[in-house]
Amino acid sequence: MESKKKEVNTITVLDEDINIYYVYNTLKQQIYSINKSIDKLKKRLDILIKGPQDVKAQQYDKVVSPSVKVENVKELFKEIEETTREIREKEAELETKQRYKAELEDTFRELLQLRPHNLELIVFYRRHVKEESLKKIHRSLRRFNAYGEKVRYNYSYIRYINTKIIEKMGKPNNSGLKSNTSL
Repeated sequence: MESKKKEVNTITVLDEDINIYYVYNTLKQQIYSINKSIDKLKKRLDILIKGPQDVKAQQYDKVVSPSVKVENVKELFKEIEETTREIREKEAELETKQRYKAELEDTFRELLQLRPHNLELIVFYRRHVKEESLKKIHRSLRRFNAYGEKVRYNYSYIRYINTKIIEKMGKPNNSGLKSNTSL
């Protein structure tokens, strides 16, 4: 039996001003943008390969731009080749960004193990990484009150923490933003 070695994340943060929420949000936006651009390129490639659609009833009251006309077959093949190359480049870029996102998610899991009582980190991970609803997070999180009883957090407090996280996601550094939400 071979024992597989689990790969450990090697991301080291040297600057405390790095806003991990902003970095994660930016990666998610870039992945979304790349996916949309790949979809557009695939539609374009589909039109180039299949040609114009079948002729349907003509509406003369609307001005319609003419469909793509092929003047030269070599130009068509060149355009198909160029579009295919762009799709491959975008897919490679997408794979890289998804790998970065997965590494960052591993880092968040490690941080949660190091700081299991950091409420802000818990809410961020469960809401924005695992995409759980705030209600579900509210139902499962517990704390000890002054009498030593386990009680739920107030839902509006969980929403407040999420609002602060969203604010941090919009700012590239942590200047002026402090975490005061540990358990």
